[in-house]
Parts: sequence; structure tokens; C-alpha cells
Amino acid sequence: MFSTLMITFREGVEALLIVAIALMYLRRTGREFLVPAIHAGWATAIAGSALLGVILARVGSMTPLAEGVLAVAAAVLVISCTSHMLRMGRKMKGAIDSKLEQASLKPSAAAYGAVFLFILLMVGREGIETATMIASLAAASDLRHLALGGLIGFALAGVLAWAWTRYGRRIDLSLFFRVTAIFMVLFSIQLSIFAFLVLSFFPIVLIFATSVGAVYAAFVIYGSKFAQLLGLPEKVTISTPVIHQLPERYRPVFVEGCSKAMAEPTPARFSGSVSHDFTAELYRAVFLPIRLHPNWSKRLIFGSFNSKTVLSVDRTAP
Repeated sequence: MFSTLMITFREGVEALLIVAIALMYLRRTGREFLVPAIHAGWATAIAGSALLGVILARVGSMTPLAEGVLAVAAAVLVISCTSHMLRMGRKMKGAIDSKLEQASLKPSAAAYGAVFLFILLMVGREGIETATMIASLAAASDLRHLALGGLIGFALAGVLAWAWTRYGRRIDLSLFFRVTAIFMVLFSIQLSIFAFLVLSFFPIVLIFATSVGAVYAAFVIYGSKFAQLLGLPEKVTISTPVIHQLPERYRPVFVEGCSKAMAEPTPARFSGSVSHDFTAELYRAVFLPIRLHPNWSKRLIFGSFNSKTVLSVDRTAP
């Protein structure tokens, strides 16, 4: 319940501050006729986010793989939204005022639509983050506790947002975001560990690669099934390049897969067959690039690999 409370508290503060700043701006500039667009925007965003949360929770509970992938997505969102607010929190009011100024200059109908869409997207972004994070907890938590924690957290967010609009600078929001960022980082670590424990039973791998070349790529983490298929040790060896750990028959697949993932933003897919020790093996592999930063030459590559023996030759046959 505490995790859900903190998530809805922090994300709720962000969403409600967006609404509060928007309402204050419209009233200050004499554009009260656009206030209904703001209310329609945040109400639609919250309803859509709640529906998304229910869908994600049900999808995540279908299979362990879906549950693990949802946990990874939630961990990424936690880190990204925390980083975004620490960087952009002080500029939020100016950015919202600027966007509303541009929207309200349009003709009345167009202005209503522009303000509605702006609030829908701004609040909806926070709602999507919240829905994904809470859905990742649903499989291992009591739904009543999740609901109670969410309601308390959102209520606290409402109180803080109201206090900010009434007392202004007396409320140190930057301190609030810095303190809650500590919890969010710890929560992302918890999600990452949970995702690893779930996904370790699948033939997946995470590879770290640089622009120097795929031959210098290194394993970051892989599942037990992946290790079993390729005869790798259970414990990942980061210091040894991938190409030196893989069976020789599959080295070209991984080198080409990493190279394509480094060069192109789309998944690289491979399938085929190889001969090994009087057997024929069919394989499938996919390599998905994860860009850490637009200007970095380094990338993480999420991969999946599977193979099976389809033909075996009797060595003792004449």
C-alpha cells in the first residue's frame, strides 16, 4: 500500500499542479470561458489512465513474461519521470503559461480544443506513468490495499496542490520532488530486481555495445534458459566479450545482430539452421536497440534467442 500511496502522491502532485497552474493563468488573463476545457481535459485523462491501469494489470497477470515486461516498463518510466521533474520542475509554470497563451489566441472553438488537448496530454502523461507503475504491483498485491493507497496518495496530492495555490512560495516543491525522488529510485530498483527474477526463466539477454564494434559487446544479464541453450555459465561474465563466450556456430548471428541494432533503430530479426555435432538446429533471434542518450555511442541491446534440435544422426551408423 505504501508504494501505491507514494506513486499516486508524487504523480498526483505533478498532475494537479498542471491543472492548478492552468486555471490560475486563465483566470489571471481573463479567459475563464476556457476553464471548462481544462476540467474536461483532466477528467478524460484520469478516466483513460484508470482504464489503462486495469487493462495493464490484467495483461500483466496473464503470464510471467508479461508480468516481467510490465515491471521493466514501469522501472524505465520511474527513472525517466523522476529525471524529467528534477530537470524541468522549476520551468514547469513558465512552460504551461506559454503553451496556454498560444492555445488561447486561437478562435473560441479552436482555443477550447487546443486547451483540452494540452491538458489531456499533460495530465495523461502522468496518468500513464502512474497506471503502468501501479499495474506492475497488482499481481503481487492485494487490490484493496492498492486502491486504498491510491486514494490516500491522490488525496494528499490534492491537499499539497491546494496549499501551493493558496500559500505559493511558502511551499518548497523542489524539496518535495528531491525527497520523493529517493523513493522513486528505490522503487525502480525493486522493480528491476523483480523483473530479473521473473524474466530469468526465459531465453532473454541484455547486451552492452559501443560503436567500436559488436565484437567488443559484453553480456549485462541473461536468463537461465538463455544460458542453458548456449552452454553459458549461470553467472554472467561482464569482462569477457560476447563473441568469446558464445558457441562458434552462433557467433556470426550475434555479431550481425548487435551490428544491426547499433546501426538501425528497429529490431533485427534472424532465423535459420546450423549444424552441430551430428545434429541440425533451428534458431530464432531478435535484437532490440535501447538508446541510452541521443548523443551517446553506447547502447543496450535487448535480445531473445531460442533453438531446437530437429535432426539427429546416429554416430555409430555405418
